[in-house]
Amino acid sequence: MITELYASWTTAVVNWSEINPALAIFVVFALAFVESIVLLAAFVRSTVIFAGIGAFYAIAGDTLLLLWFAGSLGAICGDAFSFFMGRILKDDLQDYWPFRDYPGMLIYSRNICQEWGWFALIASKFSFGLRPFIPLSAGMFGMSPRVLLLASSAAGVLWAGVMLGAGFVVARAFTLFL
Repeated sequence: MITELYASWTTAVVNWSEINPALAIFVVFALAFVESIVLLAAFVRSTVIFAGIGAFYAIAGDTLLLLWFAGSLGAICGDAFSFFMGRILKDDLQDYWPFRDYPGMLIYSRNICQEWGWFALIASKFSFGLRPFIPLSAGMFGMSPRVLLLASSAAGVLWAGVMLGAGFVVARAFTLFL
């Protein structure tokens, strides 16, 4: 049931982006932003959608640059939002779901932040389970905003490039060889 719902939603977004390629830039920004927010990331899996939109752009002969920029900017803004929510809520964060019901998630993400530092932000972009928690924990436990901005910028550019580029490269290769 959930898988079917996700598959139909993914197909609808990719088809909509095919019909409205200029608006796909805003969709990519919004999806990348939402993937960095703890409560929303559980419902949005943009990886497949990014690959689909990247493939459409390759088949249409468009460039990936604007999509890449939008995805990167969305990821950076989402990380910054989560970071500052961690800073604002700090000690009260453990009173909210999901941390209230699963306190181990907060401890685990804190340990990763303390052990890996800025690299945790980059690595977490490629781990669905950690993606929204690391920036939130980094804010909660006092990482410098400058460090967050630099690491999140590198992570956002890399992540958006890989996710959009996967579909783009496969579709471009497919069109060249057929």
